[in-house]
Amino acid sequence: MRISLDDVSCLLHIPIIGQFPTSTNLKFGEAVALLIELLGVQSSNGKAEIRQCRSQHVRLSWLRDIYEQFCEAHYGSIYQGLFTASSWMHDIC
Repeated sequence: MRISLDDVSCLLHIPIIGQFPTSTNLKFGEAVALLIELLGVQSSNGKAEIRQCRSQHVRLSWLRDIYEQFCEAHYGSIYQGLFTASSWMHDIC
């Protein structure tokens, strides 16, 4: 089973348009600042994740947790049931 850009767009609600961004080497502080600004995470959480990855990257599982926390905070417990159902359906497909 392969993950397509359509899957990413649908599951993470991220529009996939234009060209892929180019990768640049970020300093530790710049990477943390981007996580704070763009994802709204706390400084300590961003620093801990970057340290755990031992580079200016984050794990997909960490991004998924941030996404779930955001949805839970904004949509409440209804979201949890939807996420569980969609995860179960995604696993069997």
